Amino acid sequence: MAISEVEPLEKARSRIGKLVRELRIERAWSQKELADRLALTQPRLSEIERGRRSLTAEQLLRLLQLTNTSVLRFLAEVPSKDAATQNALIRFGASHLVANQQAPAGPDDPTSLVVEVLSAAPPPRHVVSLAPVLIRSADSISLAEVAHRLRREGRSNRLGWLVESIRAAIDAQPSRDIPERLELARAATLLELFEQGAIVRPPSAEFPLDVLDRDIRTLETASRVFDTASPAARRWRVATRLTHEDFSRSLRDAHDAR
Repeated sequence: MAISEVEPLEKARSRIGKLVRELRIERAWSQKELADRLALTQPRLSEIERGRRSLTAEQLLRLLQLTNTSVLRFLAEVPSKDAATQNALIRFGASHLVANQQAPAGPDDPTSLVVEVLSAAPPPRHVVSLAPVLIRSADSISLAEVAHRLRREGRSNRLGWLVESIRAAIDAQPSRDIPERLELARAATLLELFEQGAIVRPPSAEFPLDVLDRDIRTLETASRVFDTASPAARRWRVATRLTHEDFSRSLRDAHDAR
């Protein structure tokens, strides 16, 4: 936890006021009872709880002592990089995810977004959410550029696995309205053209296992996951529990949320 450098003062006062009220209610104190303990008037405490006034440093310390509360509870949480990535996923097509209004917007183009997700050990929901992103933003994503940038990190095999998995997910989608069928067909064509171009090729059996799932922390676990992985994951030497069914579910969820 750390104090956010960009949190407006008005917002900080409002957030702290709500926390003061929560602490008071948790202990079944009336406003007058807490005001007396803090050497405040009841009207002044009311204004603090509504975010119109601020506690002094001495009053805050006294409140922490009275309630046996850590100061960490009063610090604004800095949004993680995952939150910024999720905001970008939503913007480019993953409409079923929940935005974090406190986090930055994330990458400003879908090509960089795909690279960012595939470059690290991302949350599974972010990986599968690339399916609706590649569908909705198909004409804006340069898969060749993604491959080029991932190759520099030794991760281009992840793109091959992603494309193959999403193509299978598209094939598994039920027929819906005509606009969606056209959108899926357009994306499937672009993915197929990318595969035919052989910009990335499946690695040899000597290629080290590429651990995608962030909860895999040992070689033993990686080997066990890989042994039961999907055919696409095994072909591209990616240790992950994700299958094309997970991508298919993400496509359905994003469609239903639109």
